[in-house]
Amino acid sequence: MKFSLLIPCYNEENAIEQTVDNIVSSIPAEYSYEIIVIDDGSTDKSHALLSALEKCHDNLRVLQHLRNKGYGASLKSGLNAAQHDYIVITDADGTYPNERISEFVSLCVDQDMVVGARTGPDVAYSKIRA
Repeated sequence: MKFSLLIPCYNEENAIEQTVDNIVSSIPAEYSYEIIVIDDGSTDKSHALLSALEKCHDNLRVLQHLRNKGYGASLKSGLNAAQHDYIVITDADGTYPNERISEFVSLCVDQDMVVGARTGPDVAYSKIRA
């Protein structure tokens, strides 16, 4: 199973390093994957931290927007750079259960598409207004 993991990032100096490390440590060795972090014009130390992480992880690539273009543009940049058929998207702040990525990806063997959603009593959704 080969997959590309996209992480849009904007001013996440307090979380990005732990997020990447948690992902790397939770994916079994039999998986072939790349991590693409898209720094969306961060004004904090995110890019410096990502540059250091990139030197430590062979499968990590950092893309940089020189100015903030937004979440959608970050996803498009990551999708264009992805080298594998399966795509996983997670956020830089570690709010998703990234330790379950390998479980999530294993479902792709028998499915065309797999979509994850957080559910339960502690999940809050904003009101939808028309």
